[in-house]
Amino acid sequence: MTGSVRGRLRRLPLIRRPDPAAWHVPDAVAAAYADGTLPETTAWSVDKHLEQCAACADRVSTRARTGPHGATLAQVRQVVLAQVASAPVRGAAALPAVRSRPWPAALRSAYAPRAPWMASLLLAVVAAVALTRFVAVPGADPWLLLLAPLLPPTGVALAYGRHADPVYELAASTPSGGLRLLLVRTGVVLAACVPLLTAAGGLLAGAGAAVAWLLPGLTLTAATLVLGSWTGCHRAAAIVATGWVTAVVLCGPPATARNLLFSGAAQQAWAAAGASCVLLLALRRTAFDHMERL
Repeated sequence: MTGSVRGRLRRLPLIRRPDPAAWHVPDAVAAAYADGTLPETTAWSVDKHLEQCAACADRVSTRARTGPHGATLAQVRQVVLAQVASAPVRGAAALPAVRSRPWPAALRSAYAPRAPWMASLLLAVVAAVALTRFVAVPGADPWLLLLAPLLPPTGVALAYGRHADPVYELAASTPSGGLRLLLVRTGVVLAACVPLLTAAGGLLAGAGAAVAWLLPGLTLTAATLVLGSWTGCHRAAAIVATGWVTAVVLCGPPATARNLLFSGAAQQAWAAAGASCVLLLALRRTAFDHMERL
């Protein structure tokens, strides 16, 4: 590239990145892009803008057809169309229509609950039941009830985000990514936690304790999702778990904390807090369309 060309490129208007609808590719940049002389980093910005702006895409296409490479592009187009017309795809009409099913695909892509987390959950439940029913260790059932609400947020932290998913960037860029994928994986986590913890609570302390943890657990899970829209699910689960453990410690002995955190009045407060988290999550739903930041 000659020095004069470099000088002209340096004087080209800089492309900024505000709202794509609020700006358009300058004529000089469109001409350089069509000629293939635009710097690579600036060309990436133009590529991204052309995906969302039909007007600029039409101008760049016109520049390319009328530019120095227009004749070559026209010849290539004619050759490709001629080859397609002379060799039609055989049996194309017999192909069955494929229906898009994003939810099953998102469910199959759930990387969590991971096997180690599922094994630890099952082991904790079995150990709690064994200590209470067979070894007669006093005070084991309050601890299970106090720890149960932490397990769903922990599963969510292992189910979604760059810290947990080895193909997070690929999954987040798909049409089924974002909040939809997060909700599907949260459903997988709850489907694993709720039956085990409910059965364990029923074995330890009766039918009342079997469902006492459910509202706090669902509220902490919703709080993790909402907070994850700002911090990412990994950090959000850590913050929620820290807050819950702090509340348990401040309440005193395990039996006292159980009575305070799972009383009738507390259950009403948990229900109101859970509804607020769901509403806030609906308002923050577009935040999951962007990749998590470290």
